[in-house]
Amino acid sequence: MKVAIWRRRLALALFFVIAGGLAVLFAVQIPETGFQNEYDPGPRVVPLLMGAVLILGGLAEGVRSSRREEDVSPDAGLGAFWVLLAALTLYALVMPYSGFALATVILTVFVASSMGVRWWVAGMLALGLVAVVYLLFVYLFRVPLPQGVLGLPF
Repeated sequence: MKVAIWRRRLALALFFVIAGGLAVLFAVQIPETGFQNEYDPGPRVVPLLMGAVLILGGLAEGVRSSRREEDVSPDAGLGAFWVLLAALTLYALVMPYSGFALATVILTVFVASSMGVRWWVAGMLALGLVAVVYLLFVYLFRVPLPQGVLGLPF
């Protein structure tokens, strides 16, 4: 059975924007704990970033859903969901042994490639993602990332 999904996408976009707005609203009301040091951004940063990402993702989905009406099967994305769920589960199980960098590169390349991204673009995306996360957590927040049995420094 084929259905028009633009309304569902628009509803999902609206949900993301509302959820992101609520996250930002609640995040700005979080009191400072007083336990922060110069490397600790405080308890508001993650909820604010997540709220902003939800709002931007919702707006992008809203623009995408308004561009065209597609006829697809209701369970068209179900296979991608199971692939992503299996990949994330394997990632969580393997990362303590392989380390953050290796597990993240492999996961990102696999997931992006399974979504139709060229392997070299997926590889560049993966390396960029690892570099950004490493810079944020290791250098800015001073949080060590799992090195695994290989002892990779990143």
